[in-house]
Amino acid sequence: AAGLMTLCEPCAAGTYTAAAAASSCSRCAIGTYAPLPGATSCSDCALGTFSNATGQVKCKACAAGHYAPRFGATHCFQCGPLAYAPLPGMWRCHDCPNNARSVVPASSDVANCRCIHGTYPNQHYDREILQPWSPDGIGVPNASAGPRAVPPLLTTDRWPARLSLL
Repeated sequence: AAGLMTLCEPCAAGTYTAAAAASSCSRCAIGTYAPLPGATSCSDCALGTFSNATGQVKCKACAAGHYAPRFGATHCFQCGPLAYAPLPGMWRCHDCPNNARSVVPASSDVANCRCIHGTYPNQHYDREILQPWSPDGIGVPNASAGPRAVPPLLTTDRWPARLSLL
């Protein structure tokens, strides 16, 4: 068939080809995405986001209470019992204040951090937010009490060692 001309089409979003004259496009691997047509490679998902399927055009943000600590994540982790993640799309969890632990798995609120046995909330924290911890969750803050001072978000460079996965 002399005289036939091949039309070159760009790869669809979520796919790529790195080679010239490739016969087809490949789907982006899990943990990666290609937002626009014509990609020559896929990009890793950013910190705090993930992709758990091939051929994605964007990555999903981790839900509050969860985190993705590396580029190219394929899933999110729950914050451990010493931490919380207040917003979607976090790459690490915030530590509960000293001598406190969360009474809720995958916590998204510092109000779920309770003093451990043998400790008490000091004057630096609102007593309604940081109440004595109990395994049965008694002492949940009164939501109708109005605005409260929230303790500062505590961070640490040692976060991987301080978190335990549930």
